[in-house]
Amino acid sequence: MKKPVSLRSASSILTILVMLVAVLVSGALLALISALHRSTERIGAAVENVRLAEEAEIDLLLLQRTKDAVIKRDIEGSLQRKLAEARRFVTSQEEARAYADAHKEVGEYIASSRATQAPMTEGNNPYDAAYAALEKLVDINVAQATEAQHDAERWRMFGILLGVGVGAVVVLVAVALLLWLKHRAFEPVFGLADAMERFGRGDRNARAAEDGPLELRDMCMRFNEMATSLAAQRQAQVAFLGGVAHDLRNPLSALQLSIAVLQSEGSPPSEARLRHTVELATRQIRRMERMLGDFLDIAKIEAGRVELKFEPHDVRAIADDVASLFGQTLEGHFLQVSGGAGLPPVECDRLRVEQVLTNLVSNAIKYSPAGSVIEIDLSPAESGVEIRVTDHGIGISPDDLTRVFDPFRRVGLSKEAVPGVGLGLFVVRRLVEAHRGRIIVESTLGRGTVFRVYLPTVQPTTGAGDPDQHPVESAETPVFAPALRMANGGR
Repeated sequence: MKKPVSLRSASSILTILVMLVAVLVSGALLALISALHRSTERIGAAVENVRLAEEAEIDLLLLQRTKDAVIKRDIEGSLQRKLAEARRFVTSQEEARAYADAHKEVGEYIASSRATQAPMTEGNNPYDAAYAALEKLVDINVAQATEAQHDAERWRMFGILLGVGVGAVVVLVAVALLLWLKHRAFEPVFGLADAMERFGRGDRNARAAEDGPLELRDMCMRFNEMATSLAAQRQAQVAFLGGVAHDLRNPLSALQLSIAVLQSEGSPPSEARLRHTVELATRQIRRMERMLGDFLDIAKIEAGRVELKFEPHDVRAIADDVASLFGQTLEGHFLQVSGGAGLPPVECDRLRVEQVLTNLVSNAIKYSPAGSVIEIDLSPAESGVEIRVTDHGIGISPDDLTRVFDPFRRVGLSKEAVPGVGLGLFVVRRLVEAHRGRIIVESTLGRGTVFRVYLPTVQPTTGAGDPDQHPVESAETPVFAPALRMANGGR
């Protein structure tokens, strides 16, 4: 499987390549400009030297034909100035040698013309040598100008080819980039948009293909995770409604049966049967009351209407009260409370802490066999108190352990074997977090479960006002933080 390329890496590589191409093209253009500049200078210098050499030839011819001494001196001065000016336009060693020869021969001719009064003809050796030297200088400059012109033409063709090549490369890169974006970027984006649209229309199985660059794969993966989570929540809600209907139907059926017994025609039921019927109806009503209490608690948590009143309380006394509450309904279980001697008072809402322990003990009774021991152990902890509720029941699997506090979540064997809607532990965790505490669960499948509740002895204050007012937002799940607050009253 090919490793996905991230858009950041692709853009960085593309930027580096563009910069390298730009540097190379800039270097080539600078070299081209420099070469054309040198060729232009060589052509200009050659043209000037040709002009000066030809003008020198004319002066040489006039000097040879002029007999007037004054005019001859003027021509000699003009000839020497032209040769001196031509020296500035010498660009090669060959031209320098030709210039030196021309300067020497012209000088010798001027010296010889001054030394004799006899007129010199074109056949005279000094004149011919000087004229030939100037002609050679002209020929060399013409050849150099032609060569410079050819070099300029070659560089011009190089510039044209460079421009065409760079343009072709830019077009090819642009086309390749567009194709890559179409197949590797746009298609995953369109696929993700289509999956989101189908999911929004109600297709809960709509998922995006995790393809394309790394960033888009991550987006698709996150959408798929979100869609899976929402689908799971929907299934949990459907299961919750089914559980609510099932758990309400059973007590309602029992109540309906009890009422039917009481309304039966004929002789009235015996006192024992009447008492049994009333006890049955009372248990079912309490069961529905506990269920409705969980519903009210979760509604208050979500709506931010849970009120807590913090006062110093003895945790051992709270645990003993909870044990006394279950004393008549243990149904073959044994409840033991240990520890707590010398523990400092804990600032807490007594009713809510009782609710936490009641839920934990009730769960321990539900998920452990008859005759087993349920243990409540109290011990000191750092700046607080730890309460452990231990059972020796069916336990919780490692996969379900991480989701045991989720709302509407019922795990393992409890899904079918034990009635409930999966709100008790969710409420427990929120109430513990409202006390600035924490709850941890440890379990071994088939051997039992331990819930560890940590409560601080002192609640932090929010200001100099009412000492009972404390912030209670959850330290672990701040999304529910505004849902819990304190007031001077109880539940």
